Amino acid sequence: MKKEIYYIGNAHIDHTWWWRWIEGYDEVHATFNAALERMKEDKEFVFTSAVALHYQWIEEEDPEMFKEIQKKVKSGQWQIAGGWWVQCDNNIPNGESFARQGLYGQLFFKSRFGKMARTGYCVDSFGHNGQLPQILLQQEMRGWIACRPDVNELKLPAETCVWQGVDGSEVVYSRPPTWYCTTVHDTVLNKYELIKEHLKKYPRALLFYGIGDHGGGPTTADIKNIRKFIKNDKDIKHIWGNLDEFYDEEWEKVNQLPVHKGDLQYAFRGCYTTQYEIKRLNRLCENKLYAAESLSAMASICKNKSYAEEKISEAWKELLANQFHDVICGTCPKDATEDSLNRFGSVIHSADGIAHFAARKITSDFDTRAPKGYDRTIAVSFVNPIPRARKIPVEIHPVPMDILRERPKMADANGNEIECQNILSKHNPSNGSLNRILLVPEIPACGAKLYHAVNNDKPKSSFGKLSITKSILKNKRWEIRIDKKTGGIKSLYDIKNKIELVERGEQINKLLVLKDLRDTWGSNTDKFDDVIGEFKLKSIKILEEGPLRASFEIKREYNNCQTRERISLYRDFEWIDFSMEIIWAESFRMLKASFPFALKETQSLYEIPFASIERPTDGTEQPMQRWLEIKGRNKKNKVYRAGVTGKTIGAADVNGGEIRLTLLRSPLYGYMNGNGMDKEVDLPVNDQGLHNFEYRLFGGTRDLNLPEASDDLHIPNEIVFEGSHKGTTKKPSQYISCEPETVSVSSLKRAEDGKGFIVRLYETRGKKNEAIVKGPQGWKPIKTTLKPFEIQTFRWSKGKKAVKCNMLEQNI
Repeated sequence: MKKEIYYIGNAHIDHTWWWRWIEGYDEVHATFNAALERMKEDKEFVFTSAVALHYQWIEEEDPEMFKEIQKKVKSGQWQIAGGWWVQCDNNIPNGESFARQGLYGQLFFKSRFGKMARTGYCVDSFGHNGQLPQILLQQEMRGWIACRPDVNELKLPAETCVWQGVDGSEVVYSRPPTWYCTTVHDTVLNKYELIKEHLKKYPRALLFYGIGDHGGGPTTADIKNIRKFIKNDKDIKHIWGNLDEFYDEEWEKVNQLPVHKGDLQYAFRGCYTTQYEIKRLNRLCENKLYAAESLSAMASICKNKSYAEEKISEAWKELLANQFHDVICGTCPKDATEDSLNRFGSVIHSADGIAHFAARKITSDFDTRAPKGYDRTIAVSFVNPIPRARKIPVEIHPVPMDILRERPKMADANGNEIECQNILSKHNPSNGSLNRILLVPEIPACGAKLYHAVNNDKPKSSFGKLSITKSILKNKRWEIRIDKKTGGIKSLYDIKNKIELVERGEQINKLLVLKDLRDTWGSNTDKFDDVIGEFKLKSIKILEEGPLRASFEIKREYNNCQTRERISLYRDFEWIDFSMEIIWAESFRMLKASFPFALKETQSLYEIPFASIERPTDGTEQPMQRWLEIKGRNKKNKVYRAGVTGKTIGAADVNGGEIRLTLLRSPLYGYMNGNGMDKEVDLPVNDQGLHNFEYRLFGGTRDLNLPEASDDLHIPNEIVFEGSHKGTTKKPSQYISCEPETVSVSSLKRAEDGKGFIVRLYETRGKKNEAIVKGPQGWKPIKTTLKPFEIQTFRWSKGKKAVKCNMLEQNI
């Protein structure tokens, strides 16, 4: 039987990289035009192109060209692939972002071309999380094509193999034997010789050709050379495209292919930290869009209000465009980076408006008049966008404060005072005004509750075990001792389990400075461990003294860098809060926060999209979503867990019992050199200036509930300040709930076709789970069983039984 070569004419186009997106658009247009010209010259030539965003650009700006492309897709000369809005990074976005990449990408292809992509396509992305096989299958794709990590970075059982995800889902993955594009040095002639070597071991091969990165596509010379191969080498079957046919052949013998399980990692480990602001805004946008959709759906389901589908869809597409691998990985020059920051800003502005106006509709029935015993109050409603009841700390700043004097307190809807704490104003702390309020409202699942800010004539007494001295912070669960010389935590005692977590002579929450002469990507390294310094203590003081929260403020410095840090304990919660404001002024350096715990024989678990995965504890740099956990044996030789959830921490390493969160990297903007740098260079570097971090530490012998804790940290309640008006109720409202808490709802939205609502669930612990989603009166509950890390999507309508569907919202 003849060996087979599939010639995949393509043009990988980085629409943003060393150039701005407007130049990327020009290159998309020129490349697509060139591909159409090649088709006129050679009727057998086939061109393959992914990225729905590129097609949308052409449809909007050159309708005539788009009509030509539609004709060529119909004739088979133009092949669509990928099914996603862009070729995104495959580690940084959250699970719902991957769901939307396929939803908007595949629906675009279906509506414009009458067909969808069947092969996943991210040839240049830098690593691929282990939940992608399940996601791809639920988006009608069963093949995956990617060139990274390459043969030097990841050994596969075969270059075409079964890729098995963390839930057991399987797709066929092929890593082409040559690169995805041709260059002056890597011509189609060179590729052909390498392909023939590959065919000595494998029955078929993919030969990608066409000028790429900045676009261009296949040339006339490429096609002429392929014609020569076909003419001169009769022992090989030569096939003009396409990817789908290649994967169809592999699927026929899928049971004979070797299996690769879990992640496909690693290419560039430094890119998950480079350009902090990009990472921060991406996660912020994801969380705000979750809230916007959930609250808009609640208002539509329960109040019969309009759903902001067009605004939400446009905001999602803007976010997805910024998840392109070179953008979100921070590997662009300064001007292209600034374009992306502006795009994030538009998403945040839109999502904030959608969420808040929906929340106002949800709370519009509340009677916000002052309760008995009060002349004037400020009504404050909290709306929970998550279908799980929550009792979490909230800070509010009622305005105008002159109504309530300097020390307001809080009451429920009936005027019963609740515990709160006056804290320093964020807006004008220098005058000492204590007019901000910390409280812990208990809000129903996907529901709302009314409170009032009232004046403080009769402050309520508070009780509880929360104390703070000059260097000791203690509640009923933890005792923290701060080293007065360094500002680090020299003792962290778990009162409940009677165990010291800090090794003798060590400290946790150290801020380490590392030498980092790697390029923007962090090429050719798997560890960052060249520690050259540590932040030193400048001052320490008591910032807050209860009753609900007590905090130290610690200032540290390193050269021209300065930090203002807060370490906080709550009276009623079993976590430790860390927040830091830092002015960073170091070039070619990395900043890590170190937590060396007294644990041995450790394992580490990292969150990935829609799941979690075990990774090494050998100090290698690992991409991180919102949380990580280590499990090991403590000083009593008993199993103990320590976990961290953090806002916008994209990478970390675990070395034995030490967790090191990677906070900042400062390489040159968009500098690529696989060997790194020999010395520092006087050019603009990343991440200079002011940054803010928040992370939350947990410990214990049982499940730390980190997925739920991450939701609580990242997705706040929406706050609505109301004027005084009549209403129909003062009672809390609950609209939608999901149980148990180990099943997460990643999306509550209107269906794209307007027929009902979409509820997406996923199992978070890697264990089989029974789940139930309940709605308001007239909505039949969703009852289902989820396998470990399974994702399930339902179409839900009033009075009807929910129907299971895939991520494209097609009924299964």
